[in-house]
Amino acid sequence: ENNKHVNDTENTLKRQKTNKKGGPKRDEVWEYFIVDDEKNDRHYPATYYHCEKKWQKGKLRTLKAHLSNECLQCPENISKFWRDKLSTELTNYTRKQKTIIQLPLKQYQITQHFSSDKPLPLAITERIDRSLLKAW
Repeated sequence: ENNKHVNDTENTLKRQKTNKKGGPKRDEVWEYFIVDDEKNDRHYPATYYHCEKKWQKGKLRTLKAHLSNECLQCPENISKFWRDKLSTELTNYTRKQKTIIQLPLKQYQITQHFSSDKPLPLAITERIDRSLLKAW
């Protein structure tokens, strides 16, 4: 048990050292997980301390859901903290308006593409008539 705590502390220190790189701030949910080396595209394999459930790609949404609702071995204070945190994130959500980019389009009228004011040639009208009769 004591050895596990030392390993947990070492892992936390390693994470803090690697977190000092430039880029976005690391989410606090990672403090509850043992994190392996990055696999691909900034996704890390993760193992939860209390139940030892493993994820090949530790996605924040999944990890937070596990802490707040799914894990029966998660201490109640941690579970409550993440439930409260997730509920405030949802209530503080504001949707960003999509920026509509209007491209300069040159719109033509259909009559400029087709000779709609002229009758179709006789051969075309006969072919259309035959096709319609076959359909019936």
